[in-house]
Amino acid sequence: MKKDLVTFDLDQTLYDFDFTFEQAMETSFLKQTGQELIPFSQWFHCFQEENRKLWPAFESGKLDIHIFRQKRYFNTMAYFKRETTIEEAEQFHQDYLINFYEKMRPFEGVFSLLDFLVKKECRLGLISNGPADTQYEKIKRLELESYFNRENMFISEELGIAKPNPNIFYECEKKLAPFNGSKIHVGDAWSHDVIGARNAGWQAIYFNHNDKGRPITELNKAVMDIHHLNELEQWFKAKWKG
Repeated sequence: MKKDLVTFDLDQTLYDFDFTFEQAMETSFLKQTGQELIPFSQWFHCFQEENRKLWPAFESGKLDIHIFRQKRYFNTMAYFKRETTIEEAEQFHQDYLINFYEKMRPFEGVFSLLDFLVKKECRLGLISNGPADTQYEKIKRLELESYFNRENMFISEELGIAKPNPNIFYECEKKLAPFNGSKIHVGDAWSHDVIGARNAGWQAIYFNHNDKGRPITELNKAVMDIHHLNELEQWFKAKWKG
């Protein structure tokens, strides 16, 4: 049997990032800010917007991670006309990370899927956009270090390349060679995971667990989507059975 190269996105693919993010933010918000003047739902909506606006600059390397974290907090508090300091912004982020790591849980089916792929002698990898320190810590907290480590994790901040740039997939190919089968990437972001993998000549599997839909393009015909990781394990079993 040929040995496939199978890589995964991290956030919202191996665990529920959106749920964990909101829960950790609320805990940190209540500790530091309180809801006397600002309801959390309003604050969080504004924070998400600031995060969304600033993320491309961080992702492209134009904005340092510390400045990115400070600015999204400063801008949110400024919207509500609340004064703050760098120290408060840093403390908020540290509290948030502690809460985030404590609340992380892997998606159902993660360990069964990865154990199966290891048993089939696949080359495993992880390709993720984000800050390196937190991505490594997430893998540790999810207890996935036996599958992913610094040798097979490709983090945008370290490489200076971010999905959907196909070069991050090429870096993965070079480092994890040799393999003689398919190159498959699994991720939840159509614009980053699917487009990036396809532009690199890989097969892409769209993890559409939130039923977000997909763009109406010709690429639809070439991309399979799954709603649960158990579906992916069954797909691999059927693929190799034939």
